[in-house]
Amino acid sequence: MNDQILIQCKHCRGRGQRSMPFYIEWPIEFSHGDGLEEYVECPVCSGTGKVPLILDDILSEDEDL
Repeated sequence: MNDQILIQCKHCRGRGQRSMPFYIEWPIEFSHGDGLEEYVECPVCSGTGKVPLILDDILSEDEDL
């Protein structure tokens, strides 16, 4: 049996989306303003909000380095 144990994604806290600021690049007079917050799909869990336990262990090891 190949059942995977899924846990809540720590990067998006189980929402499947993360807020990301976007900044205006052009015209120049607006490029130094506040960023606009938009939600994008979490790249770690691909928008599901869950990751396999083994993947979480691997990602946690990478953060410790």
